[in-house]
Amino acid sequence: MRYFKHNYKKMIMPIVFLTVIGIAIYVLPILLTNLRVDENQAPLYGAANITALCVYLTIMAIFIPLYEFSPLKSRRGADLYYSLPLDRKRLYTQFYLKGLIELSVSYLIVFILGLLSSLVKGYHFEYIYYLPLFFLLLITMIGYYSFNVFLCIKNNRTIDTAIIIVLYMIVPYIFMFALSVLFNKTSIALSSGYAPVAMINHIGVTFSRRIEALEIVTNQLANHVYTGIWFIIGIFSFLSTLFVKTYNNPEDVQQKSNTWFGYKILIPMTLFSMIIGPAILISTTNIISIVLSLVIAYVGYVIYERKFKISAASLITLISVGFLSTLLALLQSMLS
Repeated sequence: MRYFKHNYKKMIMPIVFLTVIGIAIYVLPILLTNLRVDENQAPLYGAANITALCVYLTIMAIFIPLYEFSPLKSRRGADLYYSLPLDRKRLYTQFYLKGLIELSVSYLIVFILGLLSSLVKGYHFEYIYYLPLFFLLLITMIGYYSFNVFLCIKNNRTIDTAIIIVLYMIVPYIFMFALSVLFNKTSIALSSGYAPVAMINHIGVTFSRRIEALEIVTNQLANHVYTGIWFIIGIFSFLSTLFVKTYNNPEDVQQKSNTWFGYKILIPMTLFSMIIGPAILISTTNIISIVLSLVIAYVGYVIYERKFKISAASLITLISVGFLSTLLALLQSMLS
């Protein structure tokens, strides 16, 4: 707790920085945009600028974990922090809480300013929905933030964590799309909630339409479910770092990020998706597309291992996943 109190002053600049970014992204567009406000007319779609608010929360939930945990990813910082009279559980918890406070305070300020801006502009919104919107966005932001903190702790370099966070925005979508075309289940590809970041966007889209008194989109059960699942994954993934018996050692800093929650699983998923989807959709196995997919996967392994001569395990995974994906694509094309 003494160390946590020592860090209070260090929270001011991140909060100010995040608040300024939020005002620029969310608040100013509301103030500077002139949309109709006649009480007999509903405001235009997007007048509440909730989408921009969701983008802002996403940026925060990515930036703060990278910013707060980056000292642990340098040898000098790791030696300093790991030498403190704190066990890893308390150290990670205090880093986590510090970032969470910065996120929550910035979000509260920006949200209130955005709400006041809408009132000043005279928009005829359903303002009652701002209350559940605030708390649900806060909850989903905490879930996504917790998931990113988990990735920060599990990976040994900040750049690896940043790349993997971006991959988690993309790979689940293309993987589910590949499954949908493989099993002829187009309904699988309809949900927008596969990636962890989507839970913030889903809440924003849902309540934006309610606030703006627009027609509500139905059949959102799948997205509701995925939002809940990702929130639970986010919280439990962070909690798991507090109760595991082994933690990263200072000597692991700047080494290969050898975790199953990063490159190890994302590269094979990407290779599978890049071969399966296009091959089945065009009803033929394009050798150029397959070779390009293998090259991209190989580059991924080079980034992962930081050497051009990748390990035998990575090479076996590359060849086996490429072969099985091509075989599945061929079988599906012959059966369809």
